[in-house]
Amino acid sequence: ISDMNSMKTALGLYLTSTTTPYLGSATSTPGGCKTTPTTAWALPMRIYYSYNGTGAGTGTVDGVGGLGYSTSTPSITDGSGWIPVNFDSLTGGSPISNLPLDPVNTIVTLATPVNNISNGGDFVYRYACSITPLAFEINAKLESIAYTSTDNKMTSDGGNNSNLYEVGTNLKILTSAISF
Repeated sequence: ISDMNSMKTALGLYLTSTTTPYLGSATSTPGGCKTTPTTAWALPMRIYYSYNGTGAGTGTVDGVGGLGYSTSTPSITDGSGWIPVNFDSLTGGSPISNLPLDPVNTIVTLATPVNNISNGGDFVYRYACSITPLAFEINAKLESIAYTSTDNKMTSDGGNNSNLYEVGTNLKILTSAISF
């Protein structure tokens, strides 16, 4: 939950501190962003994962058109990390020293991350954005029973998916159909 809030705060600072924010690419809009939060998924739109792995980055995932993840250093803040935002471009530098990664940070099958139920599902952070309005959403599968049973944060976060913890400026960007 702390990682999600840190990323939300960093993205909020980025959006308010730059005259030309790019949420789906380090250098241009639209990059991998959806046209609107409810636009149907298709390439070049992307869901970005905190996963650090190898393989093609354009497979069909989450029932959508594109997979994005870093194959080198996913925590870097210059736009080449797992979130394609150049936080380093801000006056004074990045508001975070590195992009947090999911503590487990695994994808069982690269072609179908998050939908995979075997071995308990995939545990990665997900990020997506929209152009109109300029918005973002970050999701995570919570692992602690304190946040999934006693005080289920995934059902009370205001998002559209009760199986994921969601933060951002628009919680309709990532589909509600994803489950574990």
